[in-house]
Amino acid sequence: MKTQIEIAVVIAMVVVALSHILRPRAWVEFFQMLRARGDPGVFIVALLHLPLGLVIVAFHNHWGGWQTVLTVIGWGWTIKGALYLNSACSGCDGSRWTDVTSLWLPARCC
Repeated sequence: MKTQIEIAVVIAMVVVALSHILRPRAWVEFFQMLRARGDPGVFIVALLHLPLGLVIVAFHNHWGGWQTVLTVIGWGWTIKGALYLNSACSGCDGSRWTDVTSLWLPARCC
């Protein structure tokens, strides 16, 4: 099962990476649309990251060798999805979470 998860994630990441390279304007418009929607946009981001992260964590929680990279990505997506979902639920301006200064940390918290 771990091999199938690895293959699926690698294929998905390559497809998304190619999409970012070939259609950058579409991605910019997509993220601008999400940000303009405020909390509903944050929910969309959370609901994209949380299930994917949970699948990786549940079926590929491997902490040895190069496969650790995929496990860390899974945990990162799980944590990101949980944070985004809870920031939108708490009534704060969830769009603050989409204004990031780094891959992991929000520019400012609620």
